[in-house]
Amino acid sequence: MQLSQKVWRLDSTKGSAAYLILTADGYTLIDTGLFTAGRAIINELDSLQVTSLSKILLTHHDVDHIGNMSLLQRKYNCPVYVNSLDMPYIRGEKRRKSTKAVFDFFVRTDTSATLSPLENANFSDITIVHTPGHTPGHCCFIFEDFLFAGDLFRLPKLRLRPHKMRTNWNTERLENFIRSKVRLPFKWVCPAHFMPCEIT
Repeated sequence: MQLSQKVWRLDSTKGSAAYLILTADGYTLIDTGLFTAGRAIINELDSLQVTSLSKILLTHHDVDHIGNMSLLQRKYNCPVYVNSLDMPYIRGEKRRKSTKAVFDFFVRTDTSATLSPLENANFSDITIVHTPGHTPGHCCFIFEDFLFAGDLFRLPKLRLRPHKMRTNWNTERLENFIRSKVRLPFKWVCPAHFMPCEIT
């Protein structure tokens, strides 16, 4: 689904969206879906005539966001960025809590990718916003008029609400962030779950 001349929501990552944006240094992929979508992502990028990625940005460490980071890094030889607070969960150095631990048991994800810390990155046309609460290192990205929100919001009927408590690292912190930062400069919210919504 093309949202603008420079922004696409990939159709191949059903259930947990990945977004492709055309940035100053080339194509950037935001999140990588569940591991089952890897070949479909590559096929869709081929259909869009995308032969290289400049980088992959991860909003956070959940398995439905990092599922194909290693495959795509090998395919496109590009860096993968994630906030360093989430790195120990990806590398298995820290265990996730609540229902997420169950997903880790049943969903095997290739975590061999070389990770770079988002907080050390400086992109000319992407603003990184640290949005802790869903996970310690959850981040959103602003590009032009688009907020790529990861799991910051649930978006049915444009009601900006946090995800359910049992999936969050710290729901109170997440709710406080939403209340204080929801006026960030964007016109579109592009979440991982539910369709992109224009804020009017």
